[in-house]
Amino acid sequence: MLNDRYQIHSVLANGGMGKIYRGEQIPLGRAVAIKVRHIGYVGSKEDPQFQKRFFLEASILSKLQHPNVVTLFDYGRIEKSDNAYFMVMEFLPGETLHRRLRARGVLPATETLALVRQIARGLREAHRHEVVHRDLKPSNVMLVADDDGDEVVKIVDFGLVKMLAEGAEELTKDGTFLGSPRYMSPEQISHGRVDHRTDIYSLGIIMYECLCGRAPFDSEKSVHTLIAHLQQPPPPMREKNPDVAVP
Repeated sequence: MLNDRYQIHSVLANGGMGKIYRGEQIPLGRAVAIKVRHIGYVGSKEDPQFQKRFFLEASILSKLQHPNVVTLFDYGRIEKSDNAYFMVMEFLPGETLHRRLRARGVLPATETLALVRQIARGLREAHRHEVVHRDLKPSNVMLVADDDGDEVVKIVDFGLVKMLAEGAEELTKDGTFLGSPRYMSPEQISHGRVDHRTDIYSLGIIMYECLCGRAPFDSEKSVHTLIAHLQQPPPPMREKNPDVAVP
């Protein structure tokens, strides 16, 4: 049990900074996903502001009420613990876009456009609240069937969010890279001014990958991928995948 309100059932995902569990909100009987920060993780030289970003993510998600953004129900500190915090979100039974791309390789243009439009709507809501996701990638896009059997996109994991409001505190350390090199914008890599266009760039890479089966820049060494974003034009899809046929 978590804080006498949530029953933990199983682990959904496990990462370096925490876990996500499947659970149930008692006594409502509502299925939920519970994100817990590792008890022993109190930050590091590489990421000293993790705790602040955890609460920033929670407070922002509580304001973003949109069909294409995951819904937050609750957050706070785990009772009888000094350094453990949790967020309770809607449980999303489905698959990530990353998993779908691994299974199918390439998506048809019509399916890609349908997905990208929904991602864009979710981003528009975030940007309207002066919020930049900064870590948009296929593994942070959930694909869920609604009650009518239609597919709904849900953007998840706002852990690297940036506020654009004047005077907002910067919660990343200069000289560090927080994000996914394959989907990072040039200004994010070079530590230039980051705004909503960073997310649009990442969305463009996701669209490219859906249509082509491969991201435009994807080297074995992350540093080479980062440099390519800064210095190279995106290669034509036929060059990355000769079998692709994009209208």
